[in-house]
Amino acid sequence: MRDGGLSCLGTFLTLVHLDLHDTRSVAGSGTTMLTDVAEQGPDRCVAIDADTIETLGACPLTNRWEVREDQSMQLERFADRLDPKTYETDDEVAGLFESDPGEPDALWCSGRLFRRLTGIASAYELHTLPLLNGSSDVRLNRSQCLSLLDEIAFVAERVNDALLVGVAQSVSDYVAARVRRPRWLGTIAFSFD
Repeated sequence: MRDGGLSCLGTFLTLVHLDLHDTRSVAGSGTTMLTDVAEQGPDRCVAIDADTIETLGACPLTNRWEVREDQSMQLERFADRLDPKTYETDDEVAGLFESDPGEPDALWCSGRLFRRLTGIASAYELHTLPLLNGSSDVRLNRSQCLSLLDEIAFVAERVNDALLVGVAQSVSDYVAARVRRPRWLGTIAFSFD
């Protein structure tokens, strides 16, 4: 129960819960909308202000992300996450190398972007890529590197983040160049500074 005692029942509880915690205004009127499954069913909406509850009929919140008029202003807060300049001077870096971090072909990238890649892999419950979350240095053998390539491709195909796709491509290129060598039985170190 919250704000006026409406109860939410059934399989739509999570959506209703999110709507209750996200302020949703209708045309700046101060009226908040939510799906009230108990009273109206999953495709109905009610409008709530301080004094009344009014049934509106079919719910206009089908796409919850188009409801807020000020959404673009809020999204601008995170624009730096997609700007390459944000990561140019990162103190935290992720490095890939075969035997020595000083190798001329060692790959170094933003640790924050690399953690973004491993975090998404964790969310998809992948196996190899989440092992590289930066908590400790890791060495992967050929078999693990092949699995890593598949997982990087899987994640990169699902994101709309040019910086992350760029890091994924760089890591993938580095790993692929090693595993494609005939009879390569080495390892690749993933180090975090």
